[in-house]
Amino acid sequence: MKNDKKVFLNLLLIGTISLSGCTQKQVVVQNPQVNSDSGIVYGESAPEEVSKTIRPVSRIPSSDYSDRLEDLKSSGPETARLKSRLRVNPNDIEARLELAVACFAKGAYITALEHYKELAVQLPDDSSIQLALAEVWRELKNYPSALRHVAEAIELDAGSVAAYSLLGKLYLDNSEYVKAERAFLAGLQLDSGNAELLSAVGRTLVELEQAHKAKGFLEGALALNPEMQEAREALAVVKVLLGDQQG
Repeated sequence: MKNDKKVFLNLLLIGTISLSGCTQKQVVVQNPQVNSDSGIVYGESAPEEVSKTIRPVSRIPSSDYSDRLEDLKSSGPETARLKSRLRVNPNDIEARLELAVACFAKGAYITALEHYKELAVQLPDDSSIQLALAEVWRELKNYPSALRHVAEAIELDAGSVAAYSLLGKLYLDNSEYVKAERAFLAGLQLDSGNAELLSAVGRTLVELEQAHKAKGFLEGALALNPEMQEAREALAVVKVLLGDQQG
């Protein structure tokens, strides 16, 4: 049975997903000079009215900006209370989990990642922690790492509907529509009345230009949850496509 599960996972995870990095903005500096001690680039010919602002800022390494932004995102009275608890007891799993969830919600993904990694060490058999790590890596646009943790979550809990749903979303992010459909359908085998998965299959089939098949899934999703905006919009597209094909 275990071998069958691994074969199924391999089928779902066939292929390599390319790593998407962060977009870097280039700044043009006229007559650049490099400080031999700090390695920082300065520009001589910046306009006088802005040079007083630009030059002091240029002296701060970009990594400091990231660190300061991360600190700002993860700050607040609630997170401060949880951090205080962890200083007293680094093994306070409840506090670390609450802090990881709070940091993720605030967009402090690096900090959340650190806490979830620690939780994975403390709770090695908890599939939900692996799933949370996959969610963080997804936000950080590191799809290979996200896929690896989803696979580990499924290995720990083959009945995790959420894991198959996230797996499908990861494939959708990378335009791997056939694999996405397969993952969503695997989730539906576990929970046939899941409106989110029905909608996901339908929207994936639209991408695969299979409007006839998509229609049934989308209508099924809306029958369960009439407020699903994505399903409603996708069904409208499907009706237009089918009208064109039939007209």
